[in-house]
Amino acid sequence: MTNKEYEYYKKFYEYIKHLLRNANLEENIVREKIREMEKRIENED
Repeated sequence: MTNKEYEYYKKFYEYIKHLLRNANLEENIVREKIREMEKRIENED
């Protein structure tokens, strides 16, 4: 895992924690966020 990937996954982890705290964890939201992050990682390579 590159440093760039690590940073994205760290941000994603913080985002999930935020959703859990606010009881707003919907599967489609999480899936969309994952797709968005994967696209960003691919585009920066």
